[in-house]
Amino acid sequence: MKDIADRFKALAEPTRLKILRLLHKKELCVCEIAEILRMSQPRVSQHLKVLRLAGFIRERKVKLWSFYSLVSGAIDGLFASLQQVMQTPLEKIPGFSEEAARFEKLPDSEVVARCRKACRTDENN
Repeated sequence: MKDIADRFKALAEPTRLKILRLLHKKELCVCEIAEILRMSQPRVSQHLKVLRLAGFIRERKVKLWSFYSLVSGAIDGLFASLQQVMQTPLEKIPGFSEEAARFEKLPDSEVVARCRKACRTDENN
């Protein structure tokens, strides 16, 4: 689940979404992306690194130049992974067992009972 969250974090930056959209059109080198976005090459390189580590883009080196392209199916794969997590029983999601156990005990929770009582009181006012 952490892997999916990390990949969504990579998409949480608008500049990275712009880069992905550009790379969807065609392979570009860092200097081309920097020119299009009016950003410094080091700043663009940092965004590209995040996208590469998240598995969305690939790098191709030609002498001193780095060219980037979109990994085919990477975005679809992320959403497929998310859909799989959403369909997996809570107790079977890695790293989610404690939360799943508390979820099952929720109807018996005194804290939740007080909260619900307070909510109902607020709704009636």
